[in-house]
Amino acid sequence: MKAIVVGLVGVLGAAAVGTADVAPLRMRATARQLQPAAPAAEAPRVAPAELDALGLPLGLPLGRATRADVRAWLSSTGASCRHDDTGRVLSCRDVARPGEPRIDALTVRFDHDGRAYALQADRTGLALVEAQAHFAGVAAALDRAGAPIEVVGTPAETAQPYTRAERRYPHGALTLSHFEPGSIRLRERYQAR
Repeated sequence: MKAIVVGLVGVLGAAAVGTADVAPLRMRATARQLQPAAPAAEAPRVAPAELDALGLPLGLPLGRATRADVRAWLSSTGASCRHDDTGRVLSCRDVARPGEPRIDALTVRFDHDGRAYALQADRTGLALVEAQAHFAGVAAALDRAGAPIEVVGTPAETAQPYTRAERRYPHGALTLSHFEPGSIRLRERYQAR
């Protein structure tokens, strides 16, 4: 089967440029259409409900946890807490959770219905190796819940002062900052989706 192949000349004109046997082209195109697409390799994902079971964010199911839930969670940590004048922001100091570095400052924000919708945890005074290990562990758990939308640096790069590593997710961010020598801050921020 022969067909005339036409090429565009300029924007509006056309001219015959030759003939070609198009049957083999049709057969290859049909064969490609009949082959099933290979499934894309994807890391195992964690459903939002399972995110809470991972202890993230910090064991508080944002969007569902009430003030009473937060107080109960904090009761075993030895934290010193106070509400702001509006009652919508709870600030805590020295939050100790078993198996984790101490949280120096924890801020929990509540919506108008009294449900926790955002929190920020800051850890300072950590040894660099301890901060890097905690960052890696939390990042791995967050990655199972969904890929980060932005990555800046790596924990290893924070060995030098004045560097940071950060992973941003749709529901929060994890930042490891090495300010001046010996000054390390690990910050976790989460927000209800």
